Amino acid sequence: PWVHISASASAGLVATTVSCPLENVKTIIQNYPALSTRAACRRILSSAGYYGFFRGWFALYLRLGPHTVTTFLVLERLRCWMGSAYAT
Repeated sequence: PWVHISASASAGLVATTVSCPLENVKTIIQNYPALSTRAACRRILSSAGYYGFFRGWFALYLRLGPHTVTTFLVLERLRCWMGSAYAT
């Protein structure tokens, strides 16, 4: 199970890193509905630079990390129960 835990934790890191900029742009658009996506990106860049896209990364990982680990561990356990697990 440690292989699955480490692999799913790594997947959680990647998912957080990829989705954090999108979450921040979405938040700006929700707060300022008249802005386009491009204008929201410009607003983040002008106010906080490139690091502004990754603001809240740790909080997002606290949400996505356990979800990803739990999802993959349950998936692998179900595969074992159904007899379609990979040989380890």
